[in-house]
Amino acid sequence: MNNQSGTNISKQFMLLIGLFSWILIGFSFVVLEVSASIKDNTTQEALVETINELKAKAATTPVRVIVRLGVDEIDGDLFVCNAKARLTEIMKKAGVTQIEAIEGQPMMVMELTADQLDHLLASGFVEFVQEDKIEGLY
Repeated sequence: MNNQSGTNISKQFMLLIGLFSWILIGFSFVVLEVSASIKDNTTQEALVETINELKAKAATTPVRVIVRLGVDEIDGDLFVCNAKARLTEIMKKAGVTQIEAIEGQPMMVMELTADQLDHLLASGFVEFVQEDKIEGLY
């Protein structure tokens, strides 16, 4: 009888360990999902803030910007090229005439008005944008 009760305790212990492992795995997925969503919101909030700052500058004259598309090089050159082509199409429809792709990178340079900056944000292709300006050497 002692051997059988030891086996039952061992089975119960293993079951408890297995259940605990599944709980930890489930908790890990929740934490990862929340972390990703916080990062996405922070990135989106920063992007909107930057666009608003650029729109203030573009109220009188267009601004030249560097745009990083929300795609990775790991997605492959074809994927990046397709994203650039699609964004170019969207921005040309918005009246943008100065668009240059940066070869080998998921980046582009554009000259945009305040209204066109709204189109850029609404496109959903943009991860990051900044004004393209020469910083002083001194």
